[in-house]
Amino acid sequence: MARRRWKIYDIKSVLDGVNPFIQFGYDVVEPHHRKIGEKWTDVHGKTWEQKNGYRVIVNEKADAIRDMVRQKCAKCEMDIKWGNRMDRKFFSKSGMCYNCTIDHDTMLRLTGKWDTYEKKKVLSSQLSYLKDIRGQIKESINFLKTTDGKLKFVDEAGRIETWTDNHIDVLLKGAETDYGKLTMDIEETEQLIATLEEV
Repeated sequence: MARRRWKIYDIKSVLDGVNPFIQFGYDVVEPHHRKIGEKWTDVHGKTWEQKNGYRVIVNEKADAIRDMVRQKCAKCEMDIKWGNRMDRKFFSKSGMCYNCTIDHDTMLRLTGKWDTYEKKKVLSSQLSYLKDIRGQIKESINFLKTTDGKLKFVDEAGRIETWTDNHIDVLLKGAETDYGKLTMDIEETEQLIATLEEV
């Protein structure tokens, strides 16, 4: 049929009450407008939360882990990740961002507590070092108690060398003596830290 005849046919069909135009589709469902902060669970069991203009999946376990791992300044609670290089550098040493560390140190100097703070920092560093060394000596003692006198080493060529040592008792005695001395040093350092006033 020619185009003109189709148009005449369409007009006659409409006048007779028959719709010649068949359409397939779907009904438009009006979107449900949610309020900011509203939470809901979908058909698949996922929990969603409406934010300002977008939706996010809520995962409480992942959020708890993120909050635990997130590095925040102890004073201003700024997220260190969004700070500059100096914030990250100072956070690893003091637990505060750059500006808060400067403010804190300035207040200590003005109030006359800087010397005590400095001594406490040095003693805390020394205490942690002593505890590390004591742990390594403890591992050596455990190894010397369980060994049969044969030590195996791998050289740079990948060959296994076996050394026989008849002086394990002497090494064990020396390690236990060092362990005792370090324990006494640790206790002494802890007492010194306890005598310093809280800063």
